[in-house]
Amino acid sequence: MMNFRDMNPDMNQTAETMRIQIAQLCKTFTLHLQGGLRLPILSNVDLSVSAKECVVIHAPSGAGKSTLLRCMYANYRATSGSIKVLHAGHWVDLVQASAQEIIAVRHQSLGFVTQFLRVIPRVHTLDLVAEPLMTRGMSAQDARLRAEAMLVRLRLPMRLWLLPPATFSGGEQQRVNIARSMICDYPILLLDEPTASLDESNRDTVLEMMNEARERGAALVGIFHDPAVRRAMATRVFELS
Repeated sequence: MMNFRDMNPDMNQTAETMRIQIAQLCKTFTLHLQGGLRLPILSNVDLSVSAKECVVIHAPSGAGKSTLLRCMYANYRATSGSIKVLHAGHWVDLVQASAQEIIAVRHQSLGFVTQFLRVIPRVHTLDLVAEPLMTRGMSAQDARLRAEAMLVRLRLPMRLWLLPPATFSGGEQQRVNIARSMICDYPILLLDEPTASLDESNRDTVLEMMNEARERGAALVGIFHDPAVRRAMATRVFELS
């Protein structure tokens, strides 16, 4: 059963501001090493998210919060239902989309901040952070300048900028991950515990960055186990049970 707890009743979801439409979403995993055992995780999830909202997914551990976000990013292919995101002025159903369409949506419309940094061997931090802007066509020089500004804001020491982040601490890697994932002004931003490894100062900076994204018109969907972060971010809580 899915339901909403509205924390901003004056916010109207209209066709003009809608960014995400999820309908009757189901996800079942098949455990092939366990004789084909089927493990249902999500059942008939309905969720719509508009511009300038931050919808926080709330549920006990193991209820499928991260699975829902990964389906929304198309890391997991949903078993049934639809996940429509607004991309380049039209709706794309990520459940039915081709690999090329998913890549295009991720480049332009859909950012994802996770707890885990996928390190590219031998690529140093500055280029790793700048890469999403260069993929969009920005010059390497301008992209690196933007990357430098992000890393300064997130207090990552300059001595680390030209090193690959594989050996960084957990908090340092998380800041690289946040810089890379938020350097573009994505109209939709998915957030899976983005502040989990951060100290108080960096946590507050990331909260500012997420609220700035929302205020400029992004639609945010996030998982935040820290109650203080949930209170600071949520315009609406989605109870997943």
